[in-house]
Amino acid sequence: MTFDCCDFNFLASLPDGQKARVHADIVMDAIRNLHKPRPSGEWVVRQFWADAKRTATLPAQRRFIDTSQLHADSVVEQALDHEDHHIDSVKTYFHVRRDTIGAKPSFAINEIHMNLSDKGMEHPIIKTLTWTALSTC
Repeated sequence: MTFDCCDFNFLASLPDGQKARVHADIVMDAIRNLHKPRPSGEWVVRQFWADAKRTATLPAQRRFIDTSQLHADSVVEQALDHEDHHIDSVKTYFHVRRDTIGAKPSFAINEIHMNLSDKGMEHPIIKTLTWTALSTC
């Protein structure tokens, strides 16, 4: 049980789309509402984000929250696809995989102390490097 509280990939292992949605919503609520009391035994994501947010730049905070939501939604979609026995084409699989692997929130954490502008992050070279990294994970 303790390991599950620290396992940020737990969502990706849920075969039930409805359970995955409930867990994804809990994770995102914990990130967005740091001071809201949490039930005992809930994931440590709230504590992790509370500590990280103390020194994170505002752009990095926003990108972490946005990419975490994207990741949570994509693993819910993946669980729903598994539940429906849906099999993606190879092209679609890799497109979906870029969101389900959780690399985008990890990239946001890597920039946590950098005050990188959205314009800079949208630069074609940065976008190409990001896409390449996501494709090789």
